[in-house]
Amino acid sequence: METPCWCHLLNLYRQSVNNNFLSIFRPHVEICQPGWGYFNGYCYFTSSLCASWLAAVSNCSTMDAHLVTVHNQEENVYIQHRHNGERSWIGLNDRSVEDSFVWTNGELSKFRFWAPNQPNNLKNQDCVHTLGAKEGYIWNDVSCDSCHNFTCFKGKNGPSNKLFNIFYE
Repeated sequence: METPCWCHLLNLYRQSVNNNFLSIFRPHVEICQPGWGYFNGYCYFTSSLCASWLAAVSNCSTMDAHLVTVHNQEENVYIQHRHNGERSWIGLNDRSVEDSFVWTNGELSKFRFWAPNQPNNLKNQDCVHTLGAKEGYIWNDVSCDSCHNFTCFKGKNGPSNKLFNIFYE
């Protein structure tokens, strides 16, 4: 029976240590595609140009995403900070049935953060935008033809909700 060479055992040990080191300290791998930010399980894209609400929905759709659904206050603040605290579209609207607000991706998120006396449907306001950090991260219903920046979101592997893909024409 042949005695193992200590140098061979030492090489196996070094190889094992190197593999473990690389698995722990390998370079950071991006979860989202370039230009998108990751937060709490979703990838977010923030527009730098304003668009009408319908154009924002369409732009998100071309990126295999949806106009953002807000699930909680932490996400609400995150989204508004992505716009440097300025006003921006979110996916909430009551275009189909007045006072029945729904998200563009069909999610049932019940989170709302309305400004006082909102929504008020003044002059047929059916789309929702954030009022920004200076206003305390609250929301307002406005005309869908207004021009605002917007946030798209999707799961790290595709649209945030593949079961519901509501397209607004």
